Amino acid sequence: IIMNSLIALLVVALAVIGADACACTQEWDPVCGRDGKTYGNMCELRCAGVRRQSRGECPCVCTADFDPVCGQDAVTYSNECIMKCMGISLRLRGQCPKTDCPCPKTLAPVCGKDGITYDNACLMRCNGARRQSRGECPEKGCPCPLNIDPVCGDDGTTYDNECLMRCKGVSLHSRGECPCACPLHIDPVCGDDGVTYDNECQMTCKGVHLQSRGQCPKVCACNLILDPVCGNDGVTYDNQCVMDCAGISLRSRGQCPKTDCPCPRIMDRVCGNDGIVYNNPCLMRCNFLSLSEERFVPSVLTDWRNHTERIIMNSLLALLVATVAVIGADACHCTKEWDPVCGRDGNTYGNMCELRCAGVRRQSRGECPCVCGANFDPVCAEDAVTYGNECIMKCMGVSLKSRGECPKTDCPCPKIMAPVCGKDGLTYDNACLMRC
Repeated sequence: IIMNSLIALLVVALAVIGADACACTQEWDPVCGRDGKTYGNMCELRCAGVRRQSRGECPCVCTADFDPVCGQDAVTYSNECIMKCMGISLRLRGQCPKTDCPCPKTLAPVCGKDGITYDNACLMRCNGARRQSRGECPEKGCPCPLNIDPVCGDDGTTYDNECLMRCKGVSLHSRGECPCACPLHIDPVCGDDGVTYDNECQMTCKGVHLQSRGQCPKVCACNLILDPVCGNDGVTYDNQCVMDCAGISLRSRGQCPKTDCPCPRIMDRVCGNDGIVYNNPCLMRCNFLSLSEERFVPSVLTDWRNHTERIIMNSLLALLVATVAVIGADACHCTKEWDPVCGRDGNTYGNMCELRCAGVRRQSRGECPCVCGANFDPVCAEDAVTYGNECIMKCMGVSLKSRGECPKTDCPCPKIMAPVCGKDGLTYDNACLMRC
C-alpha cells in the first residue's frame, strides 16, 4: 500500500512539473490528435493533454458547400475549410477580384456594393461593382438557416436560399435555380415539343427531349380546298395557306401563266379571260384559258394583222400542241437528269419529262414541300427516334419501324437477341428491354 501511494504521488508530481515546464524540441514529427489538430511531435501533443489519433498530419475533411473566399494568395476557394487546408489565410469573403484590369497599382481601398473590398475604385468598376463606401468593407456574419430553397441572384449564381444570397450583397433575379449557361454555337436540334433549338444544351435546359437532329420540319395544317394562287416565285399553289407555308408572297390570285408550253416564240399578244396578256394564243391555251371580249392586243408585228392568217396560224399551233402531247405520251423516254419538280398529286418527279409522262400538272419547281398536320400520333423510325406523326417522319427521309413511341434503349439490359412480343404490339430484343 505504501509503495503504491508513493508511485501515484510521483506520477502526479511529474504531471504537474511537465505541465509547468512543457519544454519540447522543434523536431517536425507530426501527429494527429483526437481533437482534429496536427501537433509537431508527441511532446507537443502530450503537453496539450490530448490523446493521439494517428501519426502524420490530420487529413482535411471539408464539406462541398459553395461559399467562396479569397485567400492571401489571391486564389478563390470554394469555402474557408478548403482554403485553410491549403495552409492559406483569409484575405476576404467572396470571390477574389479580377487582377487583369488595366488599373493602377495604387492602394486606396473602397467597399463595393457586392461586399468586397477593392484596392482602388478602378478595380471595383472592372469587376462590375458599384461603390458602397470608402475604405474596407466591415466584417459581417450571416446567421442563415441551412434550408434548401434555391434562388437565382442577379450575378447569375444559384444560392441555397435567399438569406445566403443577401449575405453576398446580391439582389434577387428569380426564384429557383438560375437557367443553364449554354454555348452560343449553332447546331440545331428538334425537340419533342416541335420547337427547333440552337443546340442540344439549350433544349435540355428547357427540360425537352431530343426528337431529331437538325431543324424541325415545318408543320403547316392547311385545308384541301382548291383556290389556286400564284406566288412571286412563279409557282401556282393550291391555296394561300400552302403558299404562306412555303414562305412565298402573293403575286396574283389564280394560276400562274405557264412558261413551259411547246409554243413558238411569236409575238401576237392576246388577252385571256383571266385578265392576263399572253404573247400568243398558244401560250394562252396552254393555260387552259379562252379569249376575253377584247380578243386581241395590238402587236408590234404588223405582218400578223390579217385576221384570216391569224385563224390559220392559231389552228396550226393548236394542232402542234396536240401532236407534241400525243408523241410525248406514247414515247415517254426521259433522261435521268435530276431537276426535281413537284406535281399537283403531291409527288416529286425527277424532271419535267417524268412529270408529263405521268400525266400530272406541275405544282412547283423543286421537291414537294413537307406539309404535315400537327396531330400527335407517334411512330418509331428505323433511326430509333420517335416522331410526332408519320408525315413528319417521312419528311425527315426516314422509314417506319413500328407505330407508337420507340422503346427505351438506356436500360441496363444484356445485348442478348431473344425476341419477345409485348402487349403493346412491339417486338423487343429480349424480355429485359420489354419490361424496361
